[in-house]
Amino acid sequence: MISDAELNDISPLINLIVFVDSKMTTDVVAFLDVSTAAVALFTPTQVLTVATAASTLEDAVSALLQKAPPSTVEYTLVLNYTRLQCLQRSVEALQKAGYTNIETIEVTSLSLSSNIWNLPLNCANGELVLVVAGFEVKLPWHKCVADVIQKCENGWRIIDATALAKYPSARNYVVSKGATEADKTEIGQYFGDRKLHMSVRDFAEFRSTFIRNRINKGNLDGYEVLPYCHYDLLVKFGSECLTVALTGQVPPFTVTKEVDVGNAATVEIHADEHFPGDKLLVKTFKFKSAATRTVSITINVDKTLLPQVSLKTITTRESEIATTVPPPITTSSNPKPDDRTPSMIFNIMNMGLGFLVANLNQNGSNVVPLPTLNNVIAYMRNQTSNYSTAVVNFNITDFDGATVPELKTFRDNCRKAGFPDVRMIPYKSTTFSLILSMLQINIQHGQSVAVLYPAEYNIIVRDGEHLKVRDHGGFNISKVNSYNVDRVIIMNMNNDYTRTQLANLKSKLRSKNVRVVEELDTGDDIPFLLNSKAAVSRYTFNNFCDFDIDIKGHKLVSTRFKEIPFSVSEEVPVNRTTSLEVHLRRSETKSELLKSFTFARGTKSVRIVVQVESAIDITVTMDVNTSADKVVPKMTADTVPVADKDTVNVDNKSEFSPVLPFSSNSRLLVKPDEANRSIDRATGGTAKRKKSGAQRRKEADLKASKNEPTILSGLPTFREDKVDEAGSTTTLPEELSQLQLDPPPKTILTFTSDNRVLINADGTYTGTKEVLAYVRLQDGKAPEVGQKAFDALKEHPDSVYYDITRLLATDFNPHHPNPSWRFKTSRHADGKLVIRGGDGIVTFPIVLFGLVVRSTLLYIQEHVKSEVALLGIRLPTGSTINDADLKVLAQRIGVAIVIA
Repeated sequence: MISDAELNDISPLINLIVFVDSKMTTDVVAFLDVSTAAVALFTPTQVLTVATAASTLEDAVSALLQKAPPSTVEYTLVLNYTRLQCLQRSVEALQKAGYTNIETIEVTSLSLSSNIWNLPLNCANGELVLVVAGFEVKLPWHKCVADVIQKCENGWRIIDATALAKYPSARNYVVSKGATEADKTEIGQYFGDRKLHMSVRDFAEFRSTFIRNRINKGNLDGYEVLPYCHYDLLVKFGSECLTVALTGQVPPFTVTKEVDVGNAATVEIHADEHFPGDKLLVKTFKFKSAATRTVSITINVDKTLLPQVSLKTITTRESEIATTVPPPITTSSNPKPDDRTPSMIFNIMNMGLGFLVANLNQNGSNVVPLPTLNNVIAYMRNQTSNYSTAVVNFNITDFDGATVPELKTFRDNCRKAGFPDVRMIPYKSTTFSLILSMLQINIQHGQSVAVLYPAEYNIIVRDGEHLKVRDHGGFNISKVNSYNVDRVIIMNMNNDYTRTQLANLKSKLRSKNVRVVEELDTGDDIPFLLNSKAAVSRYTFNNFCDFDIDIKGHKLVSTRFKEIPFSVSEEVPVNRTTSLEVHLRRSETKSELLKSFTFARGTKSVRIVVQVESAIDITVTMDVNTSADKVVPKMTADTVPVADKDTVNVDNKSEFSPVLPFSSNSRLLVKPDEANRSIDRATGGTAKRKKSGAQRRKEADLKASKNEPTILSGLPTFREDKVDEAGSTTTLPEELSQLQLDPPPKTILTFTSDNRVLINADGTYTGTKEVLAYVRLQDGKAPEVGQKAFDALKEHPDSVYYDITRLLATDFNPHHPNPSWRFKTSRHADGKLVIRGGDGIVTFPIVLFGLVVRSTLLYIQEHVKSEVALLGIRLPTGSTINDADLKVLAQRIGVAIVIA
């Protein structure tokens, strides 16, 4: 921009060009800077200032109207640094003044174009470049972010942001001006041998170049970063809200979506810019008459980057509102959080002598200490009037004094005060999220990260939409190295390690991608984590348990980091006592009584069942075992239906793809009607009075908690009635099928909770150390196990089965499956777990387990010189296989099996 003095010198020129010469061609382009309300006119050779800092955007447009009426301007460029609402106001003001040809310059495109201008990137179409920004405003290294851009035919398009480690294949990265030498060294170490480019372009100087290029319809010689849409649209009708994803698309574009809006009287369209706070209302559609409708919504985003939305009714039908008397309205004891962005978030932590409360909203955060929980509630009511849309997060720590009853009382009092959304969050969950957010570590599927404290380790992996802690324990470098993690984070905030000790620790770690955290700055990250959609998808954890169950004097049941809801059951010998206490244990020093029981003298054993529905909704029950003898139902081969194929193709991470032979009467999977008939045979086929669904579920869960042997059809028989010339394994005599042999097995299969099988064999073994525990089942086709099944997950998810150890867990509740599963789980009336997939397939956990064991055993036998006579199986804590099922499996594969 030019100065006011220069403006006085060229004012006659403006009048001459714009107003005197009636034959002048309209090659004048108007320019409006939204952030400063500045206006200028661009001619082919000059930049003429109209206003430098108008009081309002409307005043800026008025100044433009006086100097250059719409008929004298070819089109108007709008430079937008701000939110969509301000851009909308600017465009509307210009349109009202008669300027109809409007084009928006998005500041991110301008800034990124400035960063890469004239750098020797030499990229082909489709190649990625990471642009690291933030040094110019003196941000520390861990606060800097990376924008990912991709080369395309007309320049570059924006792909992602804050994705520093998400695109390891990128070979070029750009660091903006302002980085210190120390920062350059650290970022160079972070990116390894990829090429570093230093951007030296001054943003203010480049702006004129960029605008002039836009006016001349150029592409900056291939360096222009194209405009992109930075928001999604929300379609709200009735109590529902549907997201139409637009973020990342290059305008202009049009999207059409059909939506069944039911009998809603209005449809609202809001813009979600992925920031906290209210969403901009774009348009409201009101229907003139009551009806149940399906509508077509058309969204057009033109060069203004603003959404233009239209709606038309496709079909109407009779109202689906019930005409019968509605049932009584009940209030859930655990209401579902509102789908809207919270009006305010209260983050509460018990500090022992009081509570620390942070109230967070789009304008920032404020932290105050308060003495009691009643003071906390009163404070929250004074901070917002939108109680129903606020979120209350209580951070549960292992060092505070809040008990489960106290937390329940606090939650109930919050709800009585008008705050329905109260969440109990483990402090460690928040801490882990902050660490990963601060370091910009986005863990992808198949990756793992270790977080090391001086006294403990934690292994973090992705589990669907959220993260989870896969394993934890006392500090153990060998254990961490056994996981082959992609990255290690060492927590040294209390200076527990000297520089020499850190260097020594790093040298012992298998992963060389190590970061040391000496300060955890929560000021900027907590609001981001609690509000940002990007943070929710990248850094938040599943709803995990932060305590163990201590059956005092008998057993400590490990439940820490289990995903809620879950249940656990334990049989406890009580020969010499008449009472028993069950405690919740958060740490070695903090424990509280959940429930105490008494029973008659002479009772031999009891079964304790703990049902955890939330961090504070915990139910403990006890059943007295009236008999020490268990009746084990006998498994018979005639309960197993027939599969069509007699071979199974199996593969794994190596190139070897073993073939698993089965005879024609090997039964692996069944159709629903066959399963039901088999179940009838297995249970005696006696006709009984039909029970309600609730009764059946209750009985099934009760039986499942008792861990009875499986008698359902579909168990793997692996029967070999004939021996083909290619060779086959023989069945093992029943008396040898599960001997506890000494010495221990030399071959051990360790099933992990992240769908791997770790192979430990003798010194002659030359195969891979791990295979994948995925199984694909299709009607009329041979099962596939391992890598091939995993590869089919993307295109054919309804035919692939995994998380076998979870399906074998004693606390697995089929009514709360993993949301990412495409197969369904349920319990039959006898308590046994049934799995239903696509193509009408019905199978069972032991079938899937047997397929993986058999295929892995065959693979090992191909890569080991010695005979595998004894096979050890290791399962994660909580996963079990009953003796009867394991015996049948051992008989069919011809190798003795022990739980190692």
